[in-house]
Amino acid sequence: MSDEDRLTRLKHLHTETERIRRRLSISSPNSIIFRAPINPLDDEEVVVEADGIGGARLSIVEGNYGD
Repeated sequence: MSDEDRLTRLKHLHTETERIRRRLSISSPNSIIFRAPINPLDDEEVVVEADGIGGARLSIVEGNYGD
């Protein structure tokens, strides 16, 4: 299989996985599904990031990184 064929297959698989995620209501990997300040007076935020397979990662982010 050539690299071009592998790339075409990869694009097809990506399209199929996104279709399955939509059907199952699962967010794409690394998409932020929740973000909120812990305290409006602080620079700390709660961030929840989808893993793409039905789970998520929770992070507490400290600092002002802009939007």
